[in-house]
Amino acid sequence: MSHFNVTQLLLFSNYQIIKEIPDTKNNCYIISSDHSDLCFLKVFTNHTSAQVEYSLINYLWEYTTQLNVNNKFEFSVPQILELLENEQNIGLVYKYVNGKTASQLLFESNNNPFYICNKLIKATAQIHWLISSNRKIIGLNPITPIYFSPSNDCQKRLEDLLILEGKEILSVSQLTCLLDLQSAFFDILYQKADGFPCDYYKDANPANWIFQARNEKIVAVDFEGDRSVPFFVDLINILEYAANYLDVDQKSTLINKYIKMRIKLEPNLKPILEQYNLDLLLSLFGIYRHQEQMAHRLRDIKAQEKTREWHIQGFQYHLKAFSIHIQLITKNNYLNISQKKVLLNYNNEVRKIYVEIFPKLLKYSSISK
Repeated sequence: MSHFNVTQLLLFSNYQIIKEIPDTKNNCYIISSDHSDLCFLKVFTNHTSAQVEYSLINYLWEYTTQLNVNNKFEFSVPQILELLENEQNIGLVYKYVNGKTASQLLFESNNNPFYICNKLIKATAQIHWLISSNRKIIGLNPITPIYFSPSNDCQKRLEDLLILEGKEILSVSQLTCLLDLQSAFFDILYQKADGFPCDYYKDANPANWIFQARNEKIVAVDFEGDRSVPFFVDLINILEYAANYLDVDQKSTLINKYIKMRIKLEPNLKPILEQYNLDLLLSLFGIYRHQEQMAHRLRDIKAQEKTREWHIQGFQYHLKAFSIHIQLITKNNYLNISQKKVLLNYNNEVRKIYVEIFPKLLKYSSISK
């Protein structure tokens, strides 16, 4: 979206742009009002996504504002001040939240990673419960699981790599191979996760939480409530993005804390969860999340010149985590021999293909080996 369109969106409002916030999926800006108050503007090109976030945030703000007097919730959400709309875009204007993201705090060596992630885990459990339990009140559509087939968005990002600046990066045969392997993996995921309850997707990675400067209350930002996935995906978002700061035992403790909190909030969830191998599902959804993110990062290496180095590092991280989850599963007795062969082949072929195409992508970056 162009800066001109943002200007048009703000044309008949009382706001002016202070600066654009880089490295965000949506177009985000810090703006000011006529009263010199700082606000946060998030611009959507997809009207449905904007309306979902508007409904979610408004409901959670009213609900938690009323009950947080008794400190019942680990989180708050920013107040929406105004909705701006034209034919192309919708902009949500939020009250500005001053503080640092959880990812910034994790990076600083003087902070306690377990304490930070523990707060995120508790808040995520509460958000999943609140949204899922009050879907009709919020006005959201019924949850439809979408995780049993390869993501169209993921396929589109891979297809974008077929030709880069007139040169072939990913061949048609490589694309076909990746999609076939992905489909075989999703067959296993379907078998093992069939019937597992879904939650509205928070996108709970540490970059989407703000610890306020004036106190330790965390503010949840960037909801993606138009997607529905099992809670494992959000747990992966927290624990895997904090992988360099937590050990295996700490991760296991946090997962158990989440499950205990959800069961406490929703006792009828306990007999459902007992039907599944939760350790297996955690790794399967880890594979799901990381293969999705690898495709995203590859496309963004091509598309986003200013943040190319960050996307290259992100791709390398997701490829390593993807392989670790596959190795973990195949060393245990969770799957039969044929299923293990599918995953090992998936890992080997993905690494082979990406090793072949990665040097081509590096030609379009500022990084050289």
